Amino acid sequence: MDPKRIRQAREQKHVTQAKLAEAIGVDPSQISRFESGTRRMHVDEARKIAEFLRIDPSEIAESRVAPAWKERGMKISVLTIPEGRATVEYPANLTPQSREAIHEWLGLIAKLAIRA
Repeated sequence: MDPKRIRQAREQKHVTQAKLAEAIGVDPSQISRFESGTRRMHVDEARKIAEFLRIDPSEIAESRVAPAWKERGMKISVLTIPEGRATVEYPANLTPQSREAIHEWLGLIAKLAIRA
């Protein structure tokens, strides 16, 4: 996850750290830690932040386009979970609804991994 993405998205929406913290149910210091990269978000926290800021979850999840994937029109998204990372590769031209569905599945997989 690129911590700067959270701050950029929050500032673009003119939302304070305190307001975002209240909306997702965490202490304001947690938002500061997310943005500085000193604390990783849990899947549910990332989802709540994305929903509140009305952005695609991939905007705050760690995403990158490697040259080989770019040539094929592919993108990957990496979601950090306590046990490691979940990675998915998908076409860069997916609709926002399809990208959201992928991130929901990643979240479900992460929850199942935590229970296992």
